[in-house]
Amino acid sequence: MLHYVTNTKETPKKSVITCNYGVLEFMSMNVNGNNAAQNVHNIKHSPIKAGVRKADIKDPKLQSIFRQHDLNNNGILEENEAFRMNNSLEKMFSNGKVSQSEVNNFAGQDQQNQFNVGDLMNLVGQLGQASTAIASCVTNSQNQISVTYNPTEAGTLTENFNQETGNLESNQVVKDNVTTMNSFTMVDGIENPVKTDTTIVTMDPNNPQNTTPLTVETQSFALPEGATEPIMTEKTVMDNTTGTETTTHFAEDGQTVLGTTIKKGSQTTELDAQGRTVSNTNTLPNGMGEEVTTYEYADGSDKPVKETTTSPLKGTVTREIDGDNETVTTEKDGKKTVDKYENGVKKSQTYTDKNGITYEVEYTASGNTKLKAFGPNGETRGFFVQSGENIEKLAKQCGFDSVNEFKATLTNKKGEATTKFNVNNSFEMKGKV
Repeated sequence: MLHYVTNTKETPKKSVITCNYGVLEFMSMNVNGNNAAQNVHNIKHSPIKAGVRKADIKDPKLQSIFRQHDLNNNGILEENEAFRMNNSLEKMFSNGKVSQSEVNNFAGQDQQNQFNVGDLMNLVGQLGQASTAIASCVTNSQNQISVTYNPTEAGTLTENFNQETGNLESNQVVKDNVTTMNSFTMVDGIENPVKTDTTIVTMDPNNPQNTTPLTVETQSFALPEGATEPIMTEKTVMDNTTGTETTTHFAEDGQTVLGTTIKKGSQTTELDAQGRTVSNTNTLPNGMGEEVTTYEYADGSDKPVKETTTSPLKGTVTREIDGDNETVTTEKDGKKTVDKYENGVKKSQTYTDKNGITYEVEYTASGNTKLKAFGPNGETRGFFVQSGENIEKLAKQCGFDSVNEFKATLTNKKGEATTKFNVNNSFEMKGKV
């Protein structure tokens, strides 16, 4: 409680000022003349600490006094400035009297007779109250004014201000085993600092010697056009207990999930907004590159209709699913194989070599195999003879009117002309048919 009375014979008048920090009660009376000294008693104010800010003074009128002592005009009293202010106050209060001229001197030359002792007491009370919350104030290696406050139920807060401008650049709250760090920036047209990112570090409460966090969560923010509050665009959680890093991507509302990226070891998985896997990327050992699988879905379905895997080892493998039917296409080193399945049973295979020759294998219900070969332009080039076939039937299938014409085109595996027709023999035909 702060009291002051004048040394005149007039009866002091009790006044009460209600401030944001509490109630300031003092005795005052009208005094003729601005320079009349006033006796000051029972002044009990907390020392004003480095780290108090102009913003701690809720009365804009009194903020103008603060500016007289904020030498670099950054809105924060640094150590030398707080030291000078405390010295000035001690000198004023040391003899138990404060004159209006001393108040004027404290307020500054351009603010003569605009404040009285009551204003001075109010200012001292507000700054003293703000000081009680401050534990320390230092200038850190980033040339920031770093203010650490006394612990509260919410934890221990440290704020870091730009030394030149006084703008808040970052803060940190430590509570138990969790440390939360925020970064800020100033945006034209917005009075308060805008948050750009947050990092939340959770340590193992049962093993304080372990310097590896259990989890590290980072949040990125953006300021939409015309908005005054930032929205979260991305959140990444690194879980060191499982080795899994999960990143969630958000839409412009900061809440709707657009997709998720999950990394664990050599594998990265991308999920869409519905939580469906859209890609898997696996980093191969020894610098061999990556194996990437992508997935496509029909609307409203959580089962892929197409899977494509690209790998330096396997080439490109595409799996297309249509109900119970499936087609698997493999392409590597200029060669292409297409396998077709029905209800899980392989029905055919088509293979194309580097020269563009295509071999078509058909698997029959009886277990027999038919094979045809086609040239680069689709011409029939060869076949395997199976049990039950005859040369007349094959000649017709190949487009010949005469069996003799057909025989004239046949060669064996060595490229020699042949007219033999035996089961399981392989033949090729000369030229384009």
